[in-house]
Amino acid sequence: MGWKFWGKNKKPIDVLAAILPEQLQRMDKTLNALHDRATRNNDQLSEVAAQMNKIARMLYKTGQETHTGIKQLNTGLEALQQWQATHDIDAAGFSLLKHQVEHLVAMLIRWLDDIDMIRNRLETDGQNHWRHLLEQWTEQILAALAETGIQEINILGSSFNPQLAEAIGAVEMPPDEGQDVYPPYAVVEVVRRGYITSEGRLLRKAQVITIKEDN
Repeated sequence: MGWKFWGKNKKPIDVLAAILPEQLQRMDKTLNALHDRATRNNDQLSEVAAQMNKIARMLYKTGQETHTGIKQLNTGLEALQQWQATHDIDAAGFSLLKHQVEHLVAMLIRWLDDIDMIRNRLETDGQNHWRHLLEQWTEQILAALAETGIQEINILGSSFNPQLAEAIGAVEMPPDEGQDVYPPYAVVEVVRRGYITSEGRLLRKAQVITIKEDN
């Protein structure tokens, strides 16, 4: 569906305020359904290939809708930035729009969690063709989040930082590797991604696996 952001005698903020609630409601309903289904089927994903294919097809359909919503959101944000450069925007209207964008960001982060979970199952089930597709969607969503000033915390391979991550497990250092390969308390796996704003505000700590302390 196409939207005209520059309708006659309408400010971009008014058009965005009318469009985004509908888009967010539709995406929220779809993503919530996907989240619930992925959670219910989590224990069966590694055993039943037919169910995995069904989920993957649903992801494809949902991904197309989400990609369209992301493009519309980015277009709207660009229009808003252009308008802000030359006009004073009503504070209440801008606050509402900001809240809607934050809501969409939260949904995208939750959807990424589900995609990561399914990708891990697909890898063990040998269905790499679906895994590659999910990787493409992951990159698209991360790029969309970056457009709104949200960045993934890049912590893999670095020393554990409790301000940015939560350690949920530890493993022994491989016997043929040492401190010249891994720094102290190195993060060797990111179980759940963490996020930070462009201003440095922590949105969510990453959940990680680290190298055990050398006794």
